[in-house]
Amino acid sequence: MSDKKEGQIRIQADKNGNSAVFLYRKTDKGTQQIPDADVNEWQQYNEKDCEYTKNGKQLVITIDGKIIKNSVKDGNAPVMPESSKKIQGGGYSTKDKLVKSHDEGLYKAKAAPTVSISKIDTRYLPADVRQINMSSNEIDNFALRLNKLAITDGNGKFILSEKGQISVQENFKKNEALFRRLIKQQKEVAENLFPKTCVKKFSTKWRLAVGLGGASVYETSMTLHHVYGFPYIPASSIKGVLRSYITLKCFGDEEKTALKDKDFVEIFGSSAAEKIGENNVGIGAITFFDAFPVSAPSVEPDIMNVHYRDYYNNTGAPTDTQDPLPVSFLTVKKNTPFQFIIGAKKHNLMFQGKQLGDWLREALSEHGIGAKTAVGYGYMQE
Repeated sequence: MSDKKEGQIRIQADKNGNSAVFLYRKTDKGTQQIPDADVNEWQQYNEKDCEYTKNGKQLVITIDGKIIKNSVKDGNAPVMPESSKKIQGGGYSTKDKLVKSHDEGLYKAKAAPTVSISKIDTRYLPADVRQINMSSNEIDNFALRLNKLAITDGNGKFILSEKGQISVQENFKKNEALFRRLIKQQKEVAENLFPKTCVKKFSTKWRLAVGLGGASVYETSMTLHHVYGFPYIPASSIKGVLRSYITLKCFGDEEKTALKDKDFVEIFGSSAAEKIGENNVGIGAITFFDAFPVSAPSVEPDIMNVHYRDYYNNTGAPTDTQDPLPVSFLTVKKNTPFQFIIGAKKHNLMFQGKQLGDWLREALSEHGIGAKTAVGYGYMQE
């Protein structure tokens, strides 16, 4: 038998787009598929380094000195550890984590469910990229992995999360330095462009859902940075929340009354269609920046239950005989800090004797930002 060589177990798409188990050979940087290997059974070894020997049709793979594959002795099934054998068929890994019980409002230790990936849809990738054998975990950009390597159930339905886990896991923490660099750079750019700036940091009180109704191959979406792939709050959303809050508090939620106020129009601008009285038409004097996470954010799956789908589809009455239809969506975790920046060249960043930064703090703490604010999402604190 030949000498042992170094490799790595990888679960990635095969030439047909199906999820399969591969052996990555570190010596020649090639990959070979392990025939008939069950993806769910091999999931625990994904991205783990291994040693292998090959002699003709005989392939022996070891991890940490233990044989997990012997093509002559046991066919293609890996040797399962005792801890994993006890949970086979249950759909859970051996690693415990704390998950929140919404029914009891308590934190309980539960086994973290594994995600069964039936098929990785590569249709959204360029043709030359599809020819590259790589694991989705090798792609750092979460937005690309989520939207371009979409996960399906094998029947064409895209799977955003399953059993409490996101189908494509994010790993922002390994790029923690990136967030510190971006935050510092954004602040420096704002201060160089504008003589007057206001920089604030607000953290999520609970979960944050941004871009829920955006275009996506899934049923729901999340706003992710087109370059870096992390969740952020667009400047347009920040401006809209502040504008709406000031309209409510200062003008009784009357848009026409607000547009008659010179200071209001100077800050937020107005279009020709909105022009009322002698106020000028044009862009506002204030520039809003996108709000980036101050540190590596965590993305968590959540669900909303549609109890009366027949009623909402205009096909029946809202009766209790209908089964709830869970719809998955992604949120930013509680206590995630974001940096908010507004700047101006001539304006003093004040409205009715109060700093715009203070107006923004009140808007975010009292009205929230993003989707589902009526049920507690999107509220922030300084």
